[in-house]
Amino acid sequence: MTRKKLRSVYRFITLVILSICWFSLSVLFNIETPWYYFVMIFIASTLIGNFLAVYFAGIVVQSVKYMKKDLSTNQDFIMSFQLGITPIQDMHGTFDNSVNVSEEELAQLLHTHLTKKMLLPVLEYGEPQSIEISNRKHNLLVHLR
Repeated sequence: MTRKKLRSVYRFITLVILSICWFSLSVLFNIETPWYYFVMIFIASTLIGNFLAVYFAGIVVQSVKYMKKDLSTNQDFIMSFQLGITPIQDMHGTFDNSVNVSEEELAQLLHTHLTKKMLLPVLEYGEPQSIEISNRKHNLLVHLR
């Protein structure tokens, strides 16, 4: 599941839970709810859903630094990231940079496509992980270790 779908799932579940709670309470206490309460519920559920998505499954990529480039097209990099609300961690990786992806573009691609579940084998067991990231023009195969 991609990061965007995961965030949408958290938003939807939060909206459903808040709506059920609000309507139950309004029926229980016999309160009529104005229309703008629904807008407030939607905004609150969006904010709470975004927070829960980052807290439970999100990765925030702080920066990507390229290592020394050798004669081949493989590019080594160090990614600084946070898992949910934790201290910043570093991870090494390699990818084929024949398409000349900048550090900022790679950081943005990793931020939008990675989830916590994808990185757990690398973090917990030290097993290298290969992740295919689709860009507008091409696909990148990123090896994390």
